[in-house]
Formats: sequence, structure tokens, C-alpha cells
Amino acid sequence: MSLQHKKLFFGLIAVVLIFFTSTFLKNWGKTVAEKNIEDIAPKVKALKSNYLAAKKQCPEIIGKLKEGIPDLDKPETKLKKLLSIKLIADCYEYSKQHSNAAEYYSQLAQAEPQQARWYGAVAENTFKAGRAEEAIRLTHLATQLEPNNYKWLIQEARIAAKLGLDEKAQRAYEKALKIVPFEEISKVNAEYELLLTKIQQRNAPIEESYQSSQVSEEAGE
Repeated sequence: MSLQHKKLFFGLIAVVLIFFTSTFLKNWGKTVAEKNIEDIAPKVKALKSNYLAAKKQCPEIIGKLKEGIPDLDKPETKLKKLLSIKLIADCYEYSKQHSNAAEYYSQLAQAEPQQARWYGAVAENTFKAGRAEEAIRLTHLATQLEPNNYKWLIQEARIAAKLGLDEKAQRAYEKALKIVPFEEISKVNAEYELLLTKIQQRNAPIEESYQSSQVSEEAGE
């Protein structure tokens, strides 16, 4: 074999090796990312009502999931990528990092714009992050997509009440009470009654002032 043929031969071998190595690494990265999701999902679920554990464990969990997202950025792994993003968002929420949670739930809303639950999740975390005016707009999107979902109506009522939008809050509570499950009626009704009491208390000074003005006018006559 001549020197030129040898160079050509080894060059072809090098190209083949590079191709198979890169293909293997890509598939390996996807496999690792998918395995991480499978292992991590139940762990994140277990952190839902355990803030201290979430605060401790979530940084490592989020780091692993973020590392794997680029390997899932393919049409055939779209659902896995969305699941990874959801787990990141959940972990941020459970560890009370609400701005970060809202950011990742927003990615899910962009990917699945007809899913009310993502707008609801973004709204809840935006509200908890202290951005109530933004949250009420997002909640409204959820109620538009699922107008008969009591969860979004209650969420809208709570945020509206926080913003002092009394009429909007009343309407949302009244709609929710018509469809809320029996076991939650007493809780939602208690919230509604509390809202009505606060509205009455806020309006009381105005009514008293009006009545006093009427008495003064009559006395002047």
C-alpha cells in the first residue's frame, strides 16, 4: 500500500471514528438526561409540602435537570424536555423561589398556550413574588381557557381582593361557589364572607359621612 493510500485509509477511519463518537455522545447525553428525569420526578413530588427539604435538595436537582435540557432539544424528545422544565419549575415553587418558578412555568405556557394550568401556575407564583397586577392578567387567561374551573375563579377572586378590585372578586367568588366541590364549599364561602365584611367596613365611613351630611342639611332647614 502506497503512502498516499495509507493516508487516505487512516483519514477515512478517523472520519468514521469521529462520526460514531459524536453520535454516541449525543445519544449518551439524551439517555442520561432521560434517566435523570425518571429518577428525579418522584423526588420532586415528595418535596411538595416540605419547604425545608426542598430548599436543601432543589439546587442540586435543578442543576442536573438544567444540564440535560440541551440534550433533549429535539423533536422526538420534546415531551421529555417539557417534563424537565416542569420539574425545575416545581422545585423552584416548593423551595419558595417564586420568581424563578414563574419564569419556568412561563416556558410551559409558551410551549402549550392552550393549557390553562400553566397560566394558573405562572399567576400563582407571580402573585407570591409580589407582582399582583401582573398575576391578575395571567389568571384571567386561565379563566378564559377554562371558565368553569373553580380553581382559577378562586385564584382570580383572591388576587382581585388583594388589589382592592371588590366587584371583580365578588363575581369570581360567586361563580366559584356554584361549581366548587362540596368538601371545599365551607372554606371558599368563609373567604367570600370575609371579603363582604371588609367591603362593608370600608364602605361604612362613607355611609356614616353621607348620613351625617343629611342630618346637618335637615338641621339647617
